[in-house]
Parts: sequence; C-alpha cells; structure tokens
Amino acid sequence: MSRHSKLRLKDEYPFDDENSKIGMHEVADLVELLESCNVDVVGTRSHESMKLVSSLEAQTVVVKVDPVRIRQIFNNLLSNAIKFTPETGQVTLTLGRSDDGGAIVTVSDTGPGIDQDDMEKVFDPFHQAGDVLRRKQEGAGLGLSIVKALVDLHGGSLSVESRVGQGTAVHVTL
Repeated sequence: MSRHSKLRLKDEYPFDDENSKIGMHEVADLVELLESCNVDVVGTRSHESMKLVSSLEAQTVVVKVDPVRIRQIFNNLLSNAIKFTPETGQVTLTLGRSDDGGAIVTVSDTGPGIDQDDMEKVFDPFHQAGDVLRRKQEGAGLGLSIVKALVDLHGGSLSVESRVGQGTAVHVTL
C-alpha cells in the first residue's frame, strides 16, 4: 500500500487514537447538514437522468453532533446509493422523527438491492456484496463499516432494509 493510500485510508477510516475523538459538543441544524451533503454528491451522479430527491422537514432539527463526521456519514451513504443506482433510478434522502423525538434519516435507492446472504456481513470492513468478479463499481468495502462506527460514536443506531431487484434503504437514528 502506497503512502498516499495509507493517508487517504486514515482520513476515511478515522479510528486510531488520534482520530477516534469526535467533537460532539457542537449543536447543529441537521437539515442544513443534510442539504450540504446533497450539494456535495449531486455532481457524482453518472447520468443526469438519475433523480436525487430530498424530503427534509421544513423546520430546524437541532442535534448535538460532530458536523464533520455527520457529513461524512451521509456523503458516504448518498455516494453509495448513487453508485449502485441505475441511470434512470432514484436516490432519496428523507428526514423524520422517531417516537422518542430523535431524528431518523433514511437514504434509499432503486438499485439492485443486497442479497439476504450478504446482509449479515454488510457492516464488515472490506466486505463487498455481490459477485466481486462481475462488479462494475469500485471500492474497498469500507464505506458501511465506517458509517456504522461513526453512528455508534454518536450514540445512534443504523439499520438496512433491502430487496434484490428493488433497492436498499439505510436508516440512521440520532
């Protein structure tokens, strides 16, 4: 692994002693953070015909988080959804409230979905769902493991629903 790759990996996989401390002391507007993520990823669509839809509450949703890591979580989830969604498909970002007043953010897509056998391993580092030899998308298989670790550090929860041929929805509760 080259020095550049190691530095890049360290930026994307922030779990050594120095990087595992996140600044959750900041109060942030979650809607504003999610809107900035939409702006970040809109140019990554492979085709203009792919729809990127947001359904964010009009009101302010204030959360106590590390804004940099929250953006990392949702940029990663949105990028994954875009990467696996066909050119005429749709990626949706929604924000709602849980029963206890927390925020639930869902990133869903109309991609190929994840086989049930892969669902158990979807958060394992370096795991990539599907047939690796037929894979068209690039990646190291770290994305969802990073997202899970960052959500855990925020005291949140993460769940995935998927149906082969219909798409995937990732739910983050903060």
